[in-house]
Amino acid sequence: MSKSALPIDEGFFQTAAFILSTTIDIPRSPQQVWAALIDDRMGAWMSIIDHAHWQTPPPRHRGARRTVRVARFLTLDEEFFIWEDQRRIGFRAVDIRPALVSGWAEQGCLEPLPDGGTRINYTIAVEAPLLRLMPIPGFVMRAAALFARQAMCGIVSVLPPLNQSTVPSPGTRAKVRFGAHRDRRGARWKHTRLNRAIQSFIESR
Repeated sequence: MSKSALPIDEGFFQTAAFILSTTIDIPRSPQQVWAALIDDRMGAWMSIIDHAHWQTPPPRHRGARRTVRVARFLTLDEEFFIWEDQRRIGFRAVDIRPALVSGWAEQGCLEPLPDGGTRINYTIAVEAPLLRLMPIPGFVMRAAALFARQAMCGIVSVLPPLNQSTVPSPGTRAKVRFGAHRDRRGARWKHTRLNRAIQSFIESR
């Protein structure tokens, strides 16, 4: 594993300094959503990704590798350590260039909906020394939450069309959680008031 990325397991989604969770309801089947998540179209539907290349040919499974570039600047070499067909998928960064953060992981959980659609519960977790030293401004967190759900909704653009009269339009919810930080005295704390305020803002939109 590269020195620029921390060893990561599933517990990272609970302990990282920055944790952003988004829930999106998509009017397509879990099979269709899963196919879009694991094929080569990510760069076509997520605008912040300008390059995506699978190093592992299909059929893919746990242990598959992919390289993506974010905003023409940050390159992540990803290893998929969670792979449950049509249910759950997750990757951890094994190399991050430039090494602005020390750990990065994402996971998506698919839930079938009674109307035939799919709920995607998506989580992004990031670790970096600066995130432990100072709080993230509220406006940054609000912007990140809104951007994340808009980016995830882009997956609809590469999914097969269907009769929209039989399936509800996509709905989205976003939830932000702050990781625990240490202040200068070493005391552990969380921004509970700010967290609640951000959540209320997001749910009101």
